[in-house]
Amino acid sequence: ILFCGEGLDDIAGSQIFFKQARGDAEYQEAVDNHLKRPIGRDVYDKIASWFGIRIVFPFLDPLFTSHYLSYSSEERMPRFGIEKYFLRSCFHHSGMLAEEVVWKRREDWVD
Repeated sequence: ILFCGEGLDDIAGSQIFFKQARGDAEYQEAVDNHLKRPIGRDVYDKIASWFGIRIVFPFLDPLFTSHYLSYSSEERMPRFGIEKYFLRSCFHHSGMLAEEVVWKRREDWVD
């Protein structure tokens, strides 16, 4: 089993076009519109099956997604220039992940 982080940027609004949103309503609209697009999990599943691997997408689990999106978009927006700040702050001092992992900045090669 391979855990894949695919989908977190989609629900957390981490791509550059989310960062350009001017306010809460525009941010929420961008997230909603983006979530309507297919993510392409079937491609990952097909490739993984060639190697006998099962890929799990925990951030696309309907229960996680609905719970995460139940928080206001204001809470979910990047803060202090840090994307996924809300989720990162949930893990801060939890002991579940090393602090350097929690606050690691991503490389913007995809945007």
